[in-house]
Amino acid sequence: MGQECQPFDMDPPSEALFEPENVIIMSNGRCASSCSLFSITMAKAEGVRTLVYGGRTDTPQQYCGVVGGQSTDFSTIDSEIKSVKLKNHTLAPPDFLSNSIQGITWRLGYGIDDPKQPEEWQDHPAMINLPVSYELVNKPERLWQHVASVGFPAKHLSFVAQQPS
Repeated sequence: MGQECQPFDMDPPSEALFEPENVIIMSNGRCASSCSLFSITMAKAEGVRTLVYGGRTDTPQQYCGVVGGQSTDFSTIDSEIKSVKLKNHTLAPPDFLSNSIQGITWRLGYGIDDPKQPEEWQDHPAMINLPVSYELVNKPERLWQHVASVGFPAKHLSFVAQQPS
């Protein structure tokens, strides 16, 4: 799975840019598809920490959502069927009766911790749950500073907000 882009025209670095203990993947829990595959691999195989910002304070949050190697939606498939004039074929799906959206994911990968089950079926709880607060909502620089103080309490980190050019 995911090898259709090989070979890359360059080799990956021989050394990691950051040690896993110096990395936190921050999510709102809506990370899906390739984002989920990347986050799961980094968390389970490399040991980076995960943090979810938002959600209910009394409910453990998942750092990723749909785990799929490839995804699309019904409207894309339906458009393809109609473009080749097969909408009346007996195997063509009917139109929705409502204004609906349906995502479709396939090419699931098997789990890292439990390789007998698809990763999609496995649990992905965030290591750190950070609820929304008045002090942090819609203030990305404060949010990053707070995440750094929670995730790296002994380190002195500085953040500089990039201004649009």
